Amino acid sequence: SVQGTIHPGGRVELLSTHEQILGGAGGQTYLGCRFPADDAYRLELMRHGQAVGEALAREGALERYAVDLIARQMNGTWDLQAIEVNLRQGGTTHPTMALRAITTGQLDPDSGLFMAPTGQAVYYTATDNLTHPQLRGLLPADLIDIVAEADLHYDPARLRGSVFHLLGCLSEFGKLGMTCVGRSADEAEAVYRATAEGLIRRAGELQAQA
Repeated sequence: SVQGTIHPGGRVELLSTHEQILGGAGGQTYLGCRFPADDAYRLELMRHGQAVGEALAREGALERYAVDLIARQMNGTWDLQAIEVNLRQGGTTHPTMALRAITTGQLDPDSGLFMAPTGQAVYYTATDNLTHPQLRGLLPADLIDIVAEADLHYDPARLRGSVFHLLGCLSEFGKLGMTCVGRSADEAEAVYRATAEGLIRRAGELQAQA
């Protein structure tokens, strides 16, 4: 997917590209995303996003939009087919806004990478649907303590770690969202796994002690 915003006057600004993570019973439920989209077709994805944004702007649309596409490899090349346009914020909006807030960086329009002020590219894996029975009863304050003790919180000096949202769902439903940042796609994925596993394990230990 590719996300952008249309400014008053019609200027289109691309904000992000993502690999969407789908699951659920039919394999079509949005679970999370990885930023940025794959190197093989990221720039083409951005060109499509720019063209759609400009077409929307000509029709008078404003603010955020997103285009979902299917990428498939045919005869050694990637073919992108748009399947949906959303004129709203979506599941990828919060992770992108969180990354901008914690790094004060910006998207490089030539590469599609997000660059921290230091010049380091930053990546993330994010979800708004980390759910586990052992997380039920956990309070936001407990979450903060667990993350700090395990050194899983976001560290601006290292440009890695996790930030959280949807904490209002945590205690009752055992569900939360998180954006896990790293200096490479592999590091972001490793931070994601370590955070999810660490939270669930420690929550289970706290339940056993109660």
